[in-house]
Formats: sequence, structure tokens, C-alpha cells
Amino acid sequence: MQSLEYKGSGFSYISVYPEVTSSLASNPSASFKLNYAQDYDQSSGSLDLTLINTPNRVNPRLTFRLTNETIPSASGFYTIEIEEGLVQRRTWSATDTKWSLANFEWSDTTPISGFTILDNDRAWISGSDNPAFTQYTSPQENGQYITYHG
Repeated sequence: MQSLEYKGSGFSYISVYPEVTSSLASNPSASFKLNYAQDYDQSSGSLDLTLINTPNRVNPRLTFRLTNETIPSASGFYTIEIEEGLVQRRTWSATDTKWSLANFEWSDTTPISGFTILDNDRAWISGSDNPAFTQYTSPQENGQYITYHG
């Protein structure tokens, strides 16, 4: 279970042990995203994630950074899915870019050829719709109580 809080600025961090580790241990991609769906109204979307550690076969744990203002503002339980973008090197038979429009290096592995699901999880998001009670409305609401230990 992940816990995230909607804020106006800054970063949040999540850490997961992925269910799929084959591509991560040898060559993690630079493209990760978090898909979410709220359990109450089924609203959904996706967030970009930045991998901040280097996973390996011994320790496949992934730690991601995400921007706080991209977190949904509605509080509640969410179903989340973390995906890794699959990259592939360009080959002459697979590219359809005109020679005059090409401005990339052949060694560049930026193109995403698809996504693989790394982890499914649940999340509680504390959004901006939670009221903050910091002051009582009248003096009669100040209460006292006594506890007795026997």
C-alpha cells in the first residue's frame, strides 16, 4: 500500500519491489509511468515517474520520484499500476523517418516500443479536499475528561 499526498509543490517518493524484474536488472529504461484509477468514481490518469536508484538482480527494489502537483487532488483509495517503457534501438528496416527529417543518433534508445507492467498496488491519496479543522466554532466545544487507573 502506497501513501501519497497532494501538495502544491515539491516531490514525493515511492518504493516498490517489482513483480517483473527481467529487463530492469540489466538495462533499466528511462521511461516509467504510474497509472491510477480511483476506487470511488473510477476517474483515472497517469503520472511520469523518475527512477532514482539503480536496481540489480540482488536488490530489484525501485525508488521513484514524482512531482507533487501531478498527484490527484481527490482523496481516497486508488488502484495503481507502474509501467516501464520498453526501448529498442533503431534499425534500418524498422525506421520510417525520412533521411532529411532524422535528427537522432542510431545509438539512441529513446523510442518507446511498448510498456510492460512492473507492479500493481493500492494507494491512499490524501488530497486537497480534506477539510482541516484548526479552530472550534464556540467556547462550549472545549471539553475536559478525567481518566482513572485502577
